[in-house]
Amino acid sequence: MITTIFFDFDGVITIDPKGSLSFANYIVQKTGLDHAFFLEKYREFGEDLLTGKKNHQDIWPELSANLGMKIDEAFIEEAFEATPINQEVVTLIKELKEQGYQIGLITDNKNDRMNSLIEFHQWADLFDVLAISAQVGSRKNTEEIYHYALAAGKVAPADALFIDNTLKNLEIPKKIGFQTIYFDDSQKDVAALTKELSQLIANS
Repeated sequence: MITTIFFDFDGVITIDPKGSLSFANYIVQKTGLDHAFFLEKYREFGEDLLTGKKNHQDIWPELSANLGMKIDEAFIEEAFEATPINQEVVTLIKELKEQGYQIGLITDNKNDRMNSLIEFHQWADLFDVLAISAQVGSRKNTEEIYHYALAAGKVAPADALFIDNTLKNLEIPKKIGFQTIYFDDSQKDVAALTKELSQLIANS
């Protein structure tokens, strides 16, 4: 029986499919930098950010130098908070929480960004389990982050469901024993997601 529902973050709870896009959209708007150029230089630090080796303040001087522009560090926090949220999904999560389901996040994400967003949106009580790659030190292309989430939630794989906007990211949890749902971020069909979720729960 499904007792715990894990959500990916970017592309499921957010509008943009990747956090780097949300971040880049804000920075280039404030600076006038070319979007593709900024993303190229920013993503050079992606692995360190996503595995918790560095945070944005650590990379900011070198990133600015690589971009040839000194960028105000205040933009970091502003860019986090400007992340567009899919409020329909947040509403769904709140409804599931009220129905008694344990709610978790499993996400490849930056530690400082997620801490900022959880505080900004007052989500501390919304999520029972946080499996953030930068905290766990493991990304969704390995089993470790999923086992971490299960242990933190004290839930067996058969009683857990994971929703992600990338099919490849569902392969490992499915192998472990999770129920899974693919959420097409290009469609953002929350009604269809709700229907599939209800059917899985009813059949679990």
